[in-house]
Amino acid sequence: MSFYYYVTLYSWHPSFFTLGSLLLMAESILVLSENNVLAFFGLNHQRLVTLHWILQIGSAVAITIGFASISVYKCQHDQTHFDTWHSITGLISVILFIFACLGGVVALYTATFKKLIKPAHVKLAHIIVGILTFVIGIISEIFGIYTRWFLYYCNETVQLVCTLLIVLATVLALQSSLVNAYHRIKRLCHN
Repeated sequence: MSFYYYVTLYSWHPSFFTLGSLLLMAESILVLSENNVLAFFGLNHQRLVTLHWILQIGSAVAITIGFASISVYKCQHDQTHFDTWHSITGLISVILFIFACLGGVVALYTATFKKLIKPAHVKLAHIIVGILTFVIGIISEIFGIYTRWFLYYCNETVQLVCTLLIVLATVLALQSSLVNAYHRIKRLCHN
């Protein structure tokens, strides 16, 4: 295989993980926020939920491609796996993402499972696991900004600016979800 193949394969990892975890996942979280612009265009809650899971499927595809590309690259180069904070937090976020997706399916069909578990508990668990997934994924993104590969292409000022922008985007994306989780916990405690 050519050098170009490996450089391209390696570059798929940050490209697809950023697309999946930072852009698509953040947008899918924002779709369900109270101040969502799409709600003003006539999309009801059910359509926003549908858009949420469509974006999450796109996120899952992108994250899978990013994960597979770095795994194949490391195997082909006999490099160790999961030996940095970036890779460990990335793996944790991928594992949590699987649970968040499964919880999302259960939350989507909560009426079917209401005899086994209360819909409010399912939705709260989905929100909490989703928030944890997103936060740990963002932490992994930030660790990725401070890897040798990123520093090779960018200087420390770019690293700092990228970190600050990612933290700001994370806070904005999670604001409504955190408030939603708080209100759900408060209702469950009072019932």
